[in-house]
Amino acid sequence: MDLLNTLGGMLHSLPKLKWLNPAGMLQEFAGMLLRQLDLGLEAKNLERFQANFPPEKSDVLFPRPLWPYISPDVLVESYIEGEPVVGWAARKHKDDPERQRISIAGSEAFIKMLFVDNFVHGDLHPGNIFVTPSGQLAFLDAGIAVTYVGEVDLVIRRGGLMTAGACSTGTRRRTTSTSSTCLPASSSMTAGEARS
Repeated sequence: MDLLNTLGGMLHSLPKLKWLNPAGMLQEFAGMLLRQLDLGLEAKNLERFQANFPPEKSDVLFPRPLWPYISPDVLVESYIEGEPVVGWAARKHKDDPERQRISIAGSEAFIKMLFVDNFVHGDLHPGNIFVTPSGQLAFLDAGIAVTYVGEVDLVIRRGGLMTAGACSTGTRRRTTSTSSTCLPASSSMTAGEARS
């Protein structure tokens, strides 16, 4: 951590980089690394995700921490059988409805984390996302979780909820094979106009 702080100080002294606040960014990164080493904190994150995504009501699973066996240095959790999402998706045709369902479930889970729960899994990469044999997504490694506070929370959640509200009351039109645009229900815009 001393090395990161020294590097941050050196980068901060460069006038062209000062506006990026490299010392602050590296200090935040160092703090995040240290927090991730506390496996008891990861277990608490898993519990909160389980509460936000109850297994009986959600297409997304999180491992269940087994508390009698947890300490800051040890984490024991339930086993979730599955395969990494990239390998699973590679075996499916791009138009397979199951692949589309899993994609939507993952997108909706992230949107819920960000805009509804204000508790976001901070390490969602393909190695931490599995598909179970029953067709559920499993999000693993919850050592990093983010909660937004203050003005950032207001901007993200209010702005996001307004956008989500516009989409839910508007018309969804395909703009490409992989994305769509939400337009007000009264809009007469074409998909081509929405792209520009």
